Amino acid sequence: VVPGSIGTSGAVAAVRDGAVDVGLGSRALRPDESTDIVATAIAQTPLAFYAAAPAGDAGISLQTLIDLYAGIIAVWDTGQPVVLLVREEGDSGNEVIAAALPELYAAMEAARRDGRAIVQPTDHDMWIALRDVPGALGYLDTGIVALDGLPLRALNLRVGGAPLETTNPKWPLRKTLFLLTARDRPQPFVAFAISPQAQSRLPAWGYEAP
Repeated sequence: VVPGSIGTSGAVAAVRDGAVDVGLGSRALRPDESTDIVATAIAQTPLAFYAAAPAGDAGISLQTLIDLYAGIIAVWDTGQPVVLLVREEGDSGNEVIAAALPELYAAMEAARRDGRAIVQPTDHDMWIALRDVPGALGYLDTGIVALDGLPLRALNLRVGGAPLETTNPKWPLRKTLFLLTARDRPQPFVAFAISPQAQSRLPAWGYEAP
């Protein structure tokens, strides 16, 4: 059984309460969280956009993405209507997009507020919608897609030149994953997770060293 995600805030609360020894976070700790919680970076994963409709060479320009979420483009080249997907406000993926591509994030937030985009509360909901909803456009960590063997193909991103693949060091969207522990209860597992032995396995699981 794989339990649903409780998010970084939920993981912080669970570690504080002693419900778990180690939590998983996908954003840096906020000042009020870091007083008694330690976040140790263990992995990094690109964040990519995925589309249920064909997109030529699987590449899409940044301006096209902005126009899609702004409602300027409402139909794929195939004639299939675009179905916009977003995560909930405060999601760590949104924070990554806001920091790296603020104009795109502004269009996405407008689509969410206006009701033009369908909010997906979890990564699981997002990939199910991307798989099953014709014309869907959304975003996920590539590590999740690789680790779970999901039938999705990331869109290469064109930013003023040839399409960038998610494996390119210049890919603009990357998320860092952290193990969360109580400051007064260090956990041996964290030392293993950042060891060369464990870090060498990350590429096989679709992740990178932080």
